[in-house]
Amino acid sequence: MNPRTGRDHLPANPGVAGGVYRVEDVLVDCELFRRLRIRAAARGPEGIADLRAALDLVTGVPFDRLRPGGYGWLAGAALDHDCTAMIADVSHVVATHHLTAGEPELAVAAAQVALTAGSHEDTPLLDAAGGCFALGHRAEGSAYIRRIMANYDADVEEELPSRTYEILLRRGWLPEAS
Repeated sequence: MNPRTGRDHLPANPGVAGGVYRVEDVLVDCELFRRLRIRAAARGPEGIADLRAALDLVTGVPFDRLRPGGYGWLAGAALDHDCTAMIADVSHVVATHHLTAGEPELAVAAAQVALTAGSHEDTPLLDAAGGCFALGHRAEGSAYIRRIMANYDADVEEELPSRTYEILLRRGWLPEAS
């Protein structure tokens, strides 16, 4: 029972986008992540702790354990995609912060959170590669670059999106010709 409204936390919601229930006044991890992200933005440079706390909430791909017929309160929402994108964005900010601060191992850890959350973007792979190269782990950094190439089924770097190719070129991370 919701003490604020006197109604059930999961009140019936028949017929709305196939959902049976709607969630009311329940804080789910996705919403807490979003709130931490907003608070971090408001706090400026001091907000990095909030962003790290947000990343600590991530344990896998958002909403990947939906049971058949469950989670009707998600009906009509693309929260899984929104959450994955938010995680990738926050991961990049945190990774960039740590790379700038000379903490490449923490940058790699931040990038790994986005990858664990199922991000298929180039940015977390580039962040992880940057951390690995900064740590002197060339083979591991190169493996991340090969993952980018494989994501596009690219035989040559010029087949990558221009932004990704330019970053690889500028940083000297292009694979050596075989």
